[in-house]
Amino acid sequence: MNKRLGCWALSLLLAVAMLAAVPFAQGTSVLHIGAGGDFPTVGEAFASLGENTGDLTLLLSEDLGEEGDLVVPADRGITSLTLDSGDGQNHTLGAYRFFANGVPLTVNRAKVRYLYGGGLDRTVPSTEVTVRGGSIGWLLGGGTADQPGGEARVTGQAAVTFDHADTVFHSDDYLWGGGYANAQGVDVSVGSVKIEILDTDLPEREIMGGGMASDRNCNADAGQVSITIRGSTLHGDVYGGGHCDTATASARSQNTSVTIVDSDFPLYNGDYGGNILGGGFLFNGGGSVDISGTAKLDIRNSTITAAIGGPLGLSSKSVSAGNTSVTLQHCTVRQLVSGGCYSGDGIAAVQCENADVRIVDGITFPDGGAIYAQGYVEEKGTAVATGRASLSIEGAAVSVDAISGVTDLTLSAPLTVGQSWEPAPSGAATVTLKGGWADGDAAISYQGDAPQQGWFAFTEEGPADYRPGGEAIWAVHAPDLHLTTQVVGEGTLSPAGAQTVGWNQSITYTAQPADGWALQSVTAGGEPVPFEGDRFSLFQLRADTQLVVTFAKQPLDLKDTGTEVQLYCPPAAIPEGVSPSAVTLQAERLQEGADDWQLVQSALDEVAEQYTAFDISLLCDGSKIQPSGKVSVRIPIPDGYDADRLVVYRVEPTGARVPYPVEVKDGFACFETDHFSYYVLAQKAEETPPAKGALLFEQPTNGRLTAAADGQQVESGASLPEGTVVLFTALPAAGYQLESWQLDGQTLAGEDGLQLRVTVGKEGARVAVTFQAREQQPTPAPTPPTPSAGGGSPYTGDSTPLPLLTALLLAGGAAAVLRRRRQ
Repeated sequence: MNKRLGCWALSLLLAVAMLAAVPFAQGTSVLHIGAGGDFPTVGEAFASLGENTGDLTLLLSEDLGEEGDLVVPADRGITSLTLDSGDGQNHTLGAYRFFANGVPLTVNRAKVRYLYGGGLDRTVPSTEVTVRGGSIGWLLGGGTADQPGGEARVTGQAAVTFDHADTVFHSDDYLWGGGYANAQGVDVSVGSVKIEILDTDLPEREIMGGGMASDRNCNADAGQVSITIRGSTLHGDVYGGGHCDTATASARSQNTSVTIVDSDFPLYNGDYGGNILGGGFLFNGGGSVDISGTAKLDIRNSTITAAIGGPLGLSSKSVSAGNTSVTLQHCTVRQLVSGGCYSGDGIAAVQCENADVRIVDGITFPDGGAIYAQGYVEEKGTAVATGRASLSIEGAAVSVDAISGVTDLTLSAPLTVGQSWEPAPSGAATVTLKGGWADGDAAISYQGDAPQQGWFAFTEEGPADYRPGGEAIWAVHAPDLHLTTQVVGEGTLSPAGAQTVGWNQSITYTAQPADGWALQSVTAGGEPVPFEGDRFSLFQLRADTQLVVTFAKQPLDLKDTGTEVQLYCPPAAIPEGVSPSAVTLQAERLQEGADDWQLVQSALDEVAEQYTAFDISLLCDGSKIQPSGKVSVRIPIPDGYDADRLVVYRVEPTGARVPYPVEVKDGFACFETDHFSYYVLAQKAEETPPAKGALLFEQPTNGRLTAAADGQQVESGASLPEGTVVLFTALPAAGYQLESWQLDGQTLAGEDGLQLRVTVGKEGARVAVTFQAREQQPTPAPTPPTPSAGGGSPYTGDSTPLPLLTALLLAGGAAAVLRRRRQ
């Protein structure tokens, strides 16, 4: 084949390919539909798509004559679909039903008769339909199934949004968050529903959070339903639940939430229009639109005909909700129903477990209005809350013509009932007063006939008096209350002393701890009161109260910045009369060659390989003091020390050493003491294993030990023949006496107290002796030496005089690390 023929063949193939599919850039595709466009119909446009379409926009240029169903293909990689107009007009899509099939769909300009976010006989993970204009008849977030026993589920969320939409609708159109079950035994359930209507005018449209079930044994159930309407005007009703009109079918929901803010539902005088229900709608034929959990309404700054917490049932059918909750704030409403609503002449009922209504900051009832706490019934039947049916009024007074069925009434503002009060089946309403009430305020006023004193039972004893008359009044009896205080520890309160407050009023205190103290606890009438920092409040006081405020002394955490020695002093170890803010820690390292160095060296050289010595003092305003109990000391461990062989000694002016157990934590040697003087962090000398048959003994603390055999001095570690008799002599230091002898770990009594004879066995012998301080008789306090011209005699923390040179070295802050001198 020559080159010219090859190029001609390639051009022909490309032309054929272009006729088979319209090319477009992957990720963004715009197709014109209609005469003179890319395709004459939407169906042909779908058939032309490749496998990775991406975002797709269809621009309609005329009304299309397509019939039957249009289903967005699931195998063409469409990530989003937009229906719009090529000439700015709303053109009819033509198909009877349009299925987005789980593909996110936006309608800008188009007319669609039946629009489904889900699929036809298909399960999809989620759906998303956004309307910004056009005209849609029925709109469903889910799908549908045409064959008996079929499925068209949405496993996740079905979302529908009207976003600043410019819409034109037919009359009696519907919006369901779920799907449409219109064949026997089908399941068109959705996992959850989210409906948002934002700044949109919707004429004559019923909105239902659940699905629609209209054949036997079918399901159009939904999980969690959320409906939000904001800044909109709507001509129709809103149901949190679904719609069912066939026996044995269900359009149930788990929980529903309807939020309406800054919106207007024109008030209707007929049965329907502007009714906001937390539940669903059960029409003729039975079935179920029950709410298994909670049906919640939250309506603010809006006008509606009626707020109904539960479902609506017609014609001898029973419906229910678990709990219902209605909150209204700054609203205009004709009727308010806590539970459900029943209309019909049968004997069935609407029911919920607990029904709660909360009115915040005022509400307007045109033509008087009514509040039905249990539920509302037309003609025959029942509407009841099996548990609580509560009404709460907060912030502003409420006036209404009729109230029925309230079991619990909470008031922080007055309530006026113009014509009728009907008690709940359980009897008197339990009344709780909150907020600030003055003595004599009218909490409840009743202007109808035959008021009964027993209609209300106040929770506090005697907070209101019943005053019959042309206007029966339950007036608050609010005597002044008295608060007394008891302060434990050192600190003050503001306000101070006894206080007088009004009934149900609150008061805030500020605690002012003294130096070194902190607020530890507060109780009112024996009950704990929470506090934040040094402030606490008592709320809604309704009885005289004894207040107990406890301040606790704070521990001291001190550190010598030069040596990094740290001290933790618990409150009990701070001496009485000492101001914590005046206490400091001083830990000076001893310097080699000074008198105090030589004292420590003589005490430690025989037992330690290396050591670091400190003169540790606790100072108050510069003067040495001793703690009044145990304190914790932390000394940093120098590099090169073996943490397993550490010990701390206190070296006394006599040269005696007192050992302290050490616990190693985070690079510090930690110990406890109740006396400050010279302290040495030492690494004990490593012991050499003794020879067989050796006589072993070590020099005790606070004295000496000698050993002799046949009149000759014997050193520890000497190897002696078996049977050799050794005489040990204990020499206690001044002020000490013998405590005990130990032979091979066993405690013995010594001969004449200070001597012990030991016969060396084949394995040798190990001897030890311990001394204890001799009990001192009380003596008069010594008279301090008269200061000399050189400046007087310095003292350590234990009041033992030292030579003048030693004191000068201590004051100079000298430091040294001592190491054992080897011979």
